[in-house]
Amino acid sequence: MMMCEKLSMLMFGLFLVIFVTFAYQVTGREESSSYYTAAVVAHTPFLKEDNGPLTLKENADAYIKYIEEASQHGADIIVFPERGLTSMLVPDRPQMDLWTTVIPSAQDEYVPCTRSDIKDVSETLTRLSCAARKNRIYVVVNIAEKDGIYYHNSNVVFDRTGKIIARYRNVNVYEEPSFDKPTAEVVTFDTDFGVKFGILIGFDTLFSEPALNLTRMLDVSNIVYSFAWYSEVPFLTPVQVHAGWAYSYDVNLLAAGCHNPEWGSSGSGIYWGRDGVRNMTMISNLKHRLLISRVPKNRNPQSCAADTEGDCTTTTHNYMPPLPDWHKTFDYNEIKLYHVEFTEFGYVQLNDTQLAQTICQNNLCCDFDISAEGIDSTPVNYRAVVFDGIRPYGYTLVGGARVCGLIQCANESITSCGSFMQTNTTFTHVTIRATFGEDYSSTITFPSVLNPALLPFDHWTFTEEEDGNQTIVTMILTEPTSELVTFGTFSRVFSRDKWILP
Repeated sequence: MMMCEKLSMLMFGLFLVIFVTFAYQVTGREESSSYYTAAVVAHTPFLKEDNGPLTLKENADAYIKYIEEASQHGADIIVFPERGLTSMLVPDRPQMDLWTTVIPSAQDEYVPCTRSDIKDVSETLTRLSCAARKNRIYVVVNIAEKDGIYYHNSNVVFDRTGKIIARYRNVNVYEEPSFDKPTAEVVTFDTDFGVKFGILIGFDTLFSEPALNLTRMLDVSNIVYSFAWYSEVPFLTPVQVHAGWAYSYDVNLLAAGCHNPEWGSSGSGIYWGRDGVRNMTMISNLKHRLLISRVPKNRNPQSCAADTEGDCTTTTHNYMPPLPDWHKTFDYNEIKLYHVEFTEFGYVQLNDTQLAQTICQNNLCCDFDISAEGIDSTPVNYRAVVFDGIRPYGYTLVGGARVCGLIQCANESITSCGSFMQTNTTFTHVTIRATFGEDYSSTITFPSVLNPALLPFDHWTFTEEEDGNQTIVTMILTEPTSELVTFGTFSRVFSRDKWILP
């Protein structure tokens, strides 16, 4: 789980205002058979401290309204965020029972809405089953599960009849002492619209299991994903990571995030693999947002050749207002940001309009070819950085990472890097190239791009080329940009991982 902490203390009223964002106008369920319609929810949970049943009830009330809204707009499936029902402030283990539910397995073919023969299935699970059944929509919900003496951070999936068709227990447990770490499992489910989905939660996108099993071994190309995320600049903010992750695997990713910016948690989106970001939200004063988009069932690029409605031509930000319009309402103090420690990075500061240099750190060397205009005397500057080693992920794990990137810094100190301000600098050309060794197949490398609104930007290419037992990864900026905060690649090296806590 990467994080969604305390949330709204306001009483849940009679009405929940839901802002619906479309990537296109949905008109019922007559869309082409080559597409399905997906909804993801950015939700700020209601919290009644020390009162699990009331917290669950008020958030379930909100969820039912989301489900009704998504169904009215023709959605086939809706995905809810991690901890959206319980909030992050679940109690210690002795008090967990009132915050949890038994979740029957898919093999039980259990419909909580119409059956009551399995003990300790909660009212919350029953109500959500009924909402899925009433609105004829697939529903993916994250909820705290009890299984005998064990507690799990779990996702449950209901089909259009309200039947439980999948249950996934999060294996990459992140700073969650109330939850147990189960045996790793790979969970998929099939739908009546012909798409097989894999399930991920929280920290899973930065690990090999179950992500590599789903995408590389089972070739699953549609993923439902519930998360609550610490936003870390300059490489690990949520939309930035999830867009890059979906691009690297070339999968459709339906990513629903817990929205609590004051704790560093935000970001939701619908990602079309290498066809770009279809719909997203990051920082917003809106606590409750529903994103709806049509999604191609087949990730094969050849399917775009037969598209007659132009949906395959979507680029990452073609549905967004220009960046300056975002800055009219964008408050940099609105979100808590964590910063990577740069003391072990290799780096070179960009002091001139040109930089052509190879920079090495440990066993990784990256070639930089950079041209820029508007380098001025303000404190804000840019550095080419390289990292090859291990780094902490919270207090539970140190993990392998490799980085080749161009990043913004607030002043002359390397510790100021990871700033995100508008500047007068325009980059006219950037090429970053790195050569990786034999272990590349057991890692994941994804493009990492970020603008001052903490969103990815367009107009770049990412290529991977095999050269004997080596892999050459190249990032190229294809059009001039003045929106650059981060540009490069981020790699997870799983063989170096070490869990500090069990």
